[in-house]
Amino acid sequence: LETDYVEVLTTLMMKYPSAGFAHSDVFEMDGNGRRTRVRRLARLSEFESADEALRRSASGFRVSADCLLYRASGLAQAQYYLPTADWCACEDWNLCIRIAANGWGNVYAPRPLANYRKWNDALGTRAARKMEEITNILSTYENTLMPEYLRRGWDTGILRKNMRRKAVLYADAIDSPLFSDTERRLIKGLLRKLGNSFSLSLAIFLAEMGFNHVCRTI
Repeated sequence: LETDYVEVLTTLMMKYPSAGFAHSDVFEMDGNGRRTRVRRLARLSEFESADEALRRSASGFRVSADCLLYRASGLAQAQYYLPTADWCACEDWNLCIRIAANGWGNVYAPRPLANYRKWNDALGTRAARKMEEITNILSTYENTLMPEYLRRGWDTGILRKNMRRKAVLYADAIDSPLFSDTERRLIKGLLRKLGNSFSLSLAIFLAEMGFNHVCRTI
C-alpha cells in the first residue's frame, strides 16, 4: 500500500457513511518490483450507490485490483467470506455484491494508492485455476446476482449476456497442457453451463486448434 492509502480512503468513507468499501487505481508491478502500468477504472463518480454497484457487477468485478478497504459493519452484515465446500476463487467479487445487496455503496479514488504484483506464469498455474474460477463465476451469477436482480424486478437478460461473454473469454484455457482430457471435458461442460452460444462453440474450436489469441476477439 502507498503511505497515504489509509488516509485517502478513510476520508472518503467518512464523507460517505453509506459506503461499504473503498478502492482506488493500482500500480501493477512485475516480479522484480518494477511498476509496469497503472490499472484505472473508467469511472467518474466518487460515490456509487448500492443499486448502481449491483447493475455494474453484471459485467464482473468493477475494481482495478482487489486491494480494498472495507467498513467493518458492512463486512459483518454480508457475513464476511462465506465458507462453502467449492469456494476457491472470485470470493472478493461475491463479497462486494453481497455488501451492495445489503444497501451499501462504495467510494473510489482515481489515483494509484496500492501496488499489485503480477508474477510471470512460466508453470501455467493461472490456467490450472480456471476450473475453480468458472465454477465460482457461475455460482456468483446464479446464487448471488440473479436472486438480487429478481428481487428488485430487474431484467436478468444483461446477466445472461455477460455470462455468455465470460464463457467465451475463459475458453482460451482449454488447450493448456496442464489439463487431462477428462478435465477439458469438464471445463467445456462448465463453460456451456455458464453461457452456451455459437460464439462459445467457435471459441472452443479455435482454442483446441491452438488459436487462443483469436478467442478474445470474437
